[in-house]
Amino acid sequence: MKAEEIKFKGIRVHNGEWVYGDLVHYFFIKIGKRTDYVSIGIDLDFYDVIPETVCQFTTLKDKNGVEIYEGDKFQYRKHDGYFLPDFTGEILFRNGYFVYVATSENMGEAFHSFSEFDELQEDFLDHIEIIGNIHDKHKQQ
Repeated sequence: MKAEEIKFKGIRVHNGEWVYGDLVHYFFIKIGKRTDYVSIGIDLDFYDVIPETVCQFTTLKDKNGVEIYEGDKFQYRKHDGYFLPDFTGEILFRNGYFVYVATSENMGEAFHSFSEFDELQEDFLDHIEIIGNIHDKHKQQ
């Protein structure tokens, strides 16, 4: 992973919109009390984000060229030559690498890794589309 590929997204505290950039942790001590903050930095601007909504970029893109982040939900479409049925899934970070898990009932609950050496990766990515993120509910609050 190249340094420019290490980026994050999170939902802004002030307006509920997604913001993309570098992850920044900082704190203030005011009247003897420490307050921690998590922000996403873009150039010289910093935006406070809801900490539990922070998602890391996988360096992968879906069939439409949309960047894939941890926590993203996707739709896979069956195509000729492959036995997988249509299913929905979620991107997770487990044991030091990005994986996906199918969330459709017909697929079970196994984790599947994304590997740069997997000859099926490119074909798989050509048939998934990002349809949301597990944190999108925070945008409505």
